[in-house]
Order: sequence, then C-alpha cells, then structure tokens
Amino acid sequence: MADRKVLAEIGVAAVCEFLKAAMMAADNAGNAVAQLSQATNQAVSELVAALNRERPCAVTFTVNTSGWKANTEEDTSSVFAYAYDIEAQDVTTEELAFVVVSPGSASTAKACRLGLSCRTFAGAIRLYAKQRPTGSIMGEYWIVNGRASSEGSGESGTGTEGTETGTGTETEGGTEP
Repeated sequence: MADRKVLAEIGVAAVCEFLKAAMMAADNAGNAVAQLSQATNQAVSELVAALNRERPCAVTFTVNTSGWKANTEEDTSSVFAYAYDIEAQDVTTEELAFVVVSPGSASTAKACRLGLSCRTFAGAIRLYAKQRPTGSIMGEYWIVNGRASSEGSGESGTGTEGTETGTGTETEGGTEP
C-alpha cells in the first residue's frame, strides 16, 4: 500500500505555507503576463505611429496656364511639346510621384492632352502635355520614397511616350477623344 501522509503529520502550517507560495507564484506570473501585455501594447502603438508617419499624404496643387514651357527633354519632347514643374521642396530624383487630376479639371487636362506620367526632380514634379492648357488644372500628388528611375536608363521618372489623359479610343501614340 502506498505511503500516505495525513494532514496531522504534515501540519496545517506547512499546508498554509505551500498555499501561500502557490499564490505568490500565481501573482508573479500574473504580473509578468501583465507586464508582457503592456510591453506588447506599447510596441504595437509605436509601430502603428511609425507606419502612419511613413504613409504618404496628399498634397494639393494648381497648374496655372502661365507656367508651361517648351519641353526640351530628349526622351519626352517628341511626344509632349510642353512641360510644367510643380514646386515640391522635399522631392528628390529618387522618389516616385503619383499625380491625380481633380474631377473639376478633367476636361481641361483632357483638352490639352496632359500626359499620364510625371517625373521627379530635386524640388519639383514635372508634368507633360501635348498642348498648352487653356485653364488651370488642379489635383493632388503623393510622394513615395524609393527609386523612380527605370532599370538601366539612369533617368528618373516613368515612361511617358504615348500616354495621355482621357477616356477615348486608344490609338497609336495616345488616346483620341
């Protein structure tokens, strides 16, 4: 028969000490879990804050009719006769810009055959058009850090050949209304 110890042999004081030790271990484990939970919550909060700071924000712009100039770039001038630089102080050639024309300016952008592509330079975002716009064009741009240049070209920006605004019929060299 197995050796059994009865309460009288162990003593009530020993059982109480054992229970106290078990409660303290549980409390310590609970404190450790609470600390781990707090640290995890803090880390997640910091990560969310960092990601929100890194997220690009929309910047509004207005392209005036007077700011357009003759496009002298070798790789784009045969397609787009005019260029316009939107001032963007913190932009570099290594960043990528996404430009969206506001709905109220869509007809003006379509009429001048504004290019769908743009190019970043130090302090500016360049837009392209086949004709000078007859009115102002408003919109928003977003800047994304990264390489804007195409592989092996050494040039910044995106391909602009034959791309224009509009929702008409696709033709060689662009879109017809």
